[in-house]
Amino acid sequence: MEKKIDIPNNMFAPNLVNICVDKSIHSEFSGRLYHCYDHEPWIFTSMVQLLKEMEYFYDTISFPQASTLSRNFKKVEFGKREMLQKVEELEHILVPRGEAGTFLAAVRYRQNSTWQGQIFWMEQQKEWQFVSTLEFIKIIDGAFIEGR
Repeated sequence: MEKKIDIPNNMFAPNLVNICVDKSIHSEFSGRLYHCYDHEPWIFTSMVQLLKEMEYFYDTISFPQASTLSRNFKKVEFGKREMLQKVEELEHILVPRGEAGTFLAAVRYRQNSTWQGQIFWMEQQKEWQFVSTLEFIKIIDGAFIEGR
């Protein structure tokens, strides 16, 4: 019999990601990122890389739309990106677990050059709303401090 995965009802979104943190050392995280648009996980070795991967993912699926463009020191071509196509069902991306912790994140808006949404800590069944990318980072970091 397949085990039912309990997540909040409002966490079902096309851009839902499963963040599997395998290592947490001095507030630096590494692990895997799962979403419905790739069969394989995206590997991240730092929180900055996780944020970049997630931002790239949201840009590529165009959801949520960014209300502003990011500034860069070098010239960036803003051509048409190849859109990702959904290849996995949501139930498949919910199964993997991180060795240190597992978080589901649903970014609802990308306004004022930051993220707004919700995050759900799978192991503790706790949910938070966040209104900035910094708050998103603090929630994940705080979960590991709380879990010690």
